[in-house]
Amino acid sequence: MGGDSGGDHGGTSGDPGTGSRCSSACGIRGRAGWRKAAWFAAHVCAAVCVRAGLAQMGLGRWLETRPEVVSTINSRAALLEAHWLMDHGLSPYSGPHFQASPVLLLLPPCVLSPLSFTLLLTVSDILAAVLLILSGSLLHPSSPSNPSSSPNTSSPPPPSLPPPVGLGAWSALLLLWNPLSAAAALAGAASSLFLLPVALALTAAAAGNPPLAAMGMALSIALSPASVVLIVPVLLLLLNGRSSTATSPPLPRPSPLHRNPLLSPFLLFLALWLLVLSAACHLLLLPHGGLLPALSQVFPFALQLTDLTPNLGLRWYFFAEAFAYIRPFYSFVFSASLLLVLPPLALRLHRRPFFLAFALLLFTHIVAPYPAVGESGVILSLLPLFLPHLSAMRFVFIIFLGYLLVHTMGPTMWDLWILKMIELS
Repeated sequence: MGGDSGGDHGGTSGDPGTGSRCSSACGIRGRAGWRKAAWFAAHVCAAVCVRAGLAQMGLGRWLETRPEVVSTINSRAALLEAHWLMDHGLSPYSGPHFQASPVLLLLPPCVLSPLSFTLLLTVSDILAAVLLILSGSLLHPSSPSNPSSSPNTSSPPPPSLPPPVGLGAWSALLLLWNPLSAAAALAGAASSLFLLPVALALTAAAAGNPPLAAMGMALSIALSPASVVLIVPVLLLLLNGRSSTATSPPLPRPSPLHRNPLLSPFLLFLALWLLVLSAACHLLLLPHGGLLPALSQVFPFALQLTDLTPNLGLRWYFFAEAFAYIRPFYSFVFSASLLLVLPPLALRLHRRPFFLAFALLLFTHIVAPYPAVGESGVILSLLPLFLPHLSAMRFVFIIFLGYLLVHTMGPTMWDLWILKMIELS
């Protein structure tokens, strides 16, 4: 009896110490969280001020004339032309420049001034950066601060302390301070508007939120039909949960009874959001024939590549050199290549849905008919999320040198081979 009372007394006397340690750890964690939030807010304010200052200096007017930065599917000037045509009773696709998705026409003309559109794209980058931070916390959850402690001890372990800066925060900062992303925002290239719904779909799917994941996926498909392949990593996230880290074993596959409650709402909300976007675009274009004539002009333009204006891609140069009668075949090959690489990538990376989405985004950008540097900046900003996966990659130094060579010699070769030849012709 004495032993029992002594044990009870010892447990009671240990409770205040344990509670004080937990309270202290929670206080430290709260202060660290506030410091991280203030640190990120300072970087956001600095990025906004830098972009606004460069826009006021007129740098955007020079960048929006560069084919490396803008194209017919992401240009602010083309969007202004489309609104001007609609105001004069003409179809927005009757002009020579605007060939983008009809969803972009839902943006009001009041936000299409150079400074307003730059700020809009910057806000889109900030929201995407916040989603990248959330994705990083889901991809790499913090480990306990004292993993060597025995799980059999009577006192509970103290709460885990967050790292100073997570991988998601580094990815967010790379997105905000990336010169390629900043150049796209200054030039009025709507590249960040394409990333935001993709980040929303992946983050919401990892968090187990089918309605938000469906909304992001529907917006992504409406803005860029090639992103329909990203349904596969989103479905894998909903079916299997978020990807495991490189240092932990893969998460076990749940039973079908646990998968169906997330899959069915996602498909239902995806169809609903696509229907809502289609109805909104149809009502907007109803005085000009509706949505179907617009889609019949947008999709053939991207597939047939009728505009052979020089850009960063490979397809325009290949099509310019190929005979006209063989162009439809190679157009089909370029368009179907994404579907051909999807099954092996999905089979190999089915336990890494985030990395699968990154690989699909990268390949989509490579075979895109009208790529720009804004998409490159967006894709590069995702790399810090996968540092545990890329830590065992070989020949990193050679890859870095090749990347540096491309970005330094690329503009020189572009000037010598493309611009000089155009001037001579």
